[in-house]
Amino acid sequence: MAARAHGVGTMHDLADYFRMSPRDAAPRVQELVEDGVLLPVQVETWSEPAWLHHQARVPRTLNASSLLSPFDPVVWFRPRGERLFGFHYRIEIYTPAVQRKYGYYVLPFLLGDKIVARVDLKADRKNSRLLVPALSKAISD
Repeated sequence: MAARAHGVGTMHDLADYFRMSPRDAAPRVQELVEDGVLLPVQVETWSEPAWLHHQARVPRTLNASSLLSPFDPVVWFRPRGERLFGFHYRIEIYTPAVQRKYGYYVLPFLLGDKIVARVDLKADRKNSRLLVPALSKAISD
């Protein structure tokens, strides 16, 4: 399931999808390689070996536009997000206010195949509104 969802991933990517250790995931990955479900590949900019799901397809276009939740796999497993998008992300809820760079509840914004912004959100429950106290262009830190 992890390989199908990711398309391509390292051992750490595949293992983290279900919060497994790479050591526990390695025999399962090897079984999937032997069954032809995963194909070993080398991704040009990655230092670790990777595996491609045999049904993975590269889309002709990607018309995504979405805030990414802190629980989205791209955001949750930060090393993958950094490898894929060159985007360093930390939610700053637990960071003291004077040390925050981007805001209290900052989420990445995906547009097409790039993370293009950081959006700080605040719920105005009294007036039933979602506020954006800060918006920053996404650049690699």
